Amino acid sequence: MNNLKKAISAGVPVKVVRDVVNRLRFGADAPQSDELIWVRARDVANWYKPDPDNGAPRYRRRHSGMVAAGDWDLSRKPFGSQIKLDSIRDHFERGVPWQQTNLFDWMLKQISEKGGDVPVNVEL
Repeated sequence: MNNLKKAISAGVPVKVVRDVVNRLRFGADAPQSDELIWVRARDVANWYKPDPDNGAPRYRRRHSGMVAAGDWDLSRKPFGSQIKLDSIRDHFERGVPWQQTNLFDWMLKQISEKGGDVPVNVEL
């Protein structure tokens, strides 16, 4: 019974219905909820930029597999210098310890400004 409640809370019944409807409307290659799609990272130049005021909603996991009408997919922003991506590159490609990345400094600043249960001297 507990698993059923969790599944309903996670929107599983809605996703199952969406998947069946997608298959009926769009055929065997229709998108499925939570479907894994392999993409070469180097082929990705942009990321989706939510802009609800201009028809580009803020999508969440519960929207996975949904076929949405409109030009929402044109709301993009090129990948560039971003604190998360830069810190990941620094750590994994250049061997920079997490504590020396800009992301770590930013997170410590967020904790000091907004509080939280995370100790400031976190070891990664």
